[in-house]
Amino acid sequence: MSRPAVSGRWSVVGGQSRGERKELLQSEPVVLAAMLLSLGLYYFVPGLVSALVGGALFFALTLYRPDLHLVMVPLAAPLFYRPRPLGNLYFSLAEVVIVCGVAAWALRDGTRFLRERKFPSVRAWVGQPAVILAVALSVIGLLWLLVPEAEYRKIAAYDFWRTVLSPILFFAMMLRWLRTERDIWRMVGAWLIAAALIGREGVEQYLFGETVSMEGVGRASSVYPSSTALGIDEGQSGQPRQRCSPDADD
Repeated sequence: MSRPAVSGRWSVVGGQSRGERKELLQSEPVVLAAMLLSLGLYYFVPGLVSALVGGALFFALTLYRPDLHLVMVPLAAPLFYRPRPLGNLYFSLAEVVIVCGVAAWALRDGTRFLRERKFPSVRAWVGQPAVILAVALSVIGLLWLLVPEAEYRKIAAYDFWRTVLSPILFFAMMLRWLRTERDIWRMVGAWLIAAALIGREGVEQYLFGETVSMEGVGRASSVYPSSTALGIDEGQSGQPRQRCSPDADD
């Protein structure tokens, strides 16, 4: 009679252990680490196969946790001037992250619409000054595409994508997926971590004499083509923390 009891006990303990492992695998640190690894596979490992596998893994993780995917944008944005070549095409890492996010968003909400036959509510978006400004910038940018001559319109369209449309899409995804104070602070932390990594690269350049001489002074540029861009990035990265700080109004 004791054996079934022991067997039942072990099955309960085993069930709890499996539940704990499942909870661990679904935790934020594990998902974020998996996203970083998949992006590392895409960005650092040469070859088209590694890029496709890394991109597919990252898209699957984005589909699973789109709120955590947003953290990768500020971490990838500084690598804009170091794009990943795919044959004759070059895509910055931030562009890949944003495209994966938009595709996952469309797939999730599209599947929900097919299942429930109900459009997602946009009532909370309408009337917000930031949303109105984003729409206005999009319309102005689209109108400016009519200004260049036809032979330069393709270049203008790409500039519109990378300077206007992709940031607006990132902003829209933040409105869609950032719902709690914890989500906001996670994004703030991502900006600060990215700024710290960029600053570390700049300090290394300065200490080891790898600076660029400008007006007789050695200046570090980190991952950017100029020291001015580095200064702008470091200055802007400190603003989210100041605005979100409880003592910001003092």
